[in-house]
Order: sequence, then structure tokens, then C-alpha cells
Amino acid sequence: ESIGIYFYRIKICSPTFFFKNRFHFFCHDRATMQKFFFLLLTTVKIVIYYYYYYFLNSFKN
Repeated sequence: ESIGIYFYRIKICSPTFFFKNRFHFFCHDRATMQKFFFLLLTTVKIVIYYYYYYFLNSFKN
């Protein structure tokens, strides 16, 4: 499988593409979708933990 096809799939699965096409979700590859949502969840978790840690430290000082 070529890199071009992979990037094309990412483009199809991206939220901007999703919103431009009036909520018609063109991503048929479940594995790519799972990776995308996993990355999204991981990013959200990291941000929450970072802000939580920062929030606790601001109280200590």
C-alpha cells in the first residue's frame, strides 16, 4: 500500500473534510477511524492531565 493512498485516507477521514461535505462521513476504513479516535482521546487525556497537574501546583504555591 502506497503512502499516497494512506495520506488520501487521512484527508478523507479528517474533520475538515467531514464538515465540508455536510456531515456525510466518507471514511469507510474502520481501522483508520479507530486510530484517529484513539489519537484524539489520547490528546484529550494528556491535555486534561496537564491542566489538572498545573491546577494542583498553582494551589500549592
